[in-house]
Amino acid sequence: TTIMFSLCEWLEANRQLGANFCCSRLSSSCRNVNDIMPTLAYQLARYSPAIRSALCKVLEEEPDAGKLNIELQFTKLVQEPMQKVKDAIPEGVVVAIDALDECEDGYGVQLVLATLMKFASNLPIKFFVTSRPEPTIRDKMLARDGCSPSVLYLHDIEQSIVKEDIKKYL
Repeated sequence: TTIMFSLCEWLEANRQLGANFCCSRLSSSCRNVNDIMPTLAYQLARYSPAIRSALCKVLEEEPDAGKLNIELQFTKLVQEPMQKVKDAIPEGVVVAIDALDECEDGYGVQLVLATLMKFASNLPIKFFVTSRPEPTIRDKMLARDGCSPSVLYLHDIEQSIVKEDIKKYL
């Protein structure tokens, strides 16, 4: 989470943070997987007037899109608006989802990952997802399902590099 927070600060300073969602067991709204896509859509709309306009059109046609299942939420609230305005999105925009393992619905977490892996590669933005290596999350990420996500295990990083990074941070 500290690394993600630092990344989001850097992305924000460089105007590349499109949206972020930090999952947490401590908050009912932050551990509910059904809140992830509507929150990301809202933040993307705040990030870009073009996305906002496209999202408003989608919501005029389907005002309850935020209450659909996770894949349809993503399709209606993120994918469709982004596809309509993809030329207006600057290069390098990132959507960050932190601590996905903190969500209370394991099946919903799998749906979030499956949806991102299915659709994200066709969007003009990148998704950065962090999680503890819970078996269901790890298995889904390693299955790849026709996608090639980049997986980095922090415990595999050489100890000397970790110490230098901590020194630099402090």
